[in-house]
Amino acid sequence: MASKKRVPIGTVRPVQIVGGLPLPGGGRSGPARVIAPPGVGQVYIGSDDPVIDVVARLTGNPDVSPPRPRYQVDERHQRTSVARYAGQDLLEQTLPVKFDDGGGSVVGKINALERLAEPVQASGEPPLVRAVGPGVRHEGLRWRVTRIEEDKDRARYADGGGPQIVYVATVTLTQHVKDELLNFTGSNARGIRNRTETVRKGEDSLHEFAKRVYQDRSKANDIARANPGVRLGQKLKAGQKLRIP
Repeated sequence: MASKKRVPIGTVRPVQIVGGLPLPGGGRSGPARVIAPPGVGQVYIGSDDPVIDVVARLTGNPDVSPPRPRYQVDERHQRTSVARYAGQDLLEQTLPVKFDDGGGSVVGKINALERLAEPVQASGEPPLVRAVGPGVRHEGLRWRVTRIEEDKDRARYADGGGPQIVYVATVTLTQHVKDELLNFTGSNARGIRNRTETVRKGEDSLHEFAKRVYQDRSKANDIARANPGVRLGQKLKAGQKLRIP
């Protein structure tokens, strides 16, 4: 389906409701894209940039893993440790799906589903998707396709080595949460991926640095991975610049 490229204005795109699906469109962000809602026993998984629409049959009930809370444990000498709430993990939802067009090729649908898990050249990341259908939870959230597990024992192919005509898989969606600015304001609020922060006097370790930047000492591992040549346990120097992942 052809679509004009939409340019978001500000941080929120105008939204209109079409057939039960929230679709970007209207206003200055471009024309609306009309998508038929999925039928009974079906699920829609799709993205708007790039435009990829996938409709599959559900072979079971979607399953949602509720987010697990995380706690940072601070050890105290000769005293009981203290546990601090440190946020929660992302929601995950699994969708058991099937492509079966009554003997017709489903290769195109398989390719479209796989594209939802592949990085887009413009951003270098997989597209954001929405999932709508009977039993699908949290329809208002955006997701990323993080796993596709095909059931090869249930796959079927046309006679004579023809194209695949039956495809069964479990699709895992992981909740997408926008990057949030932490302790940075003004000219330093440039987006977390490209931001650096200067090590301050007294911050001798990555754990101390992470405690100030993230209020979470456990983020030291993430900082080490984002800065080649910097290791856990290595002593930091005041004035040293580190990339903030």
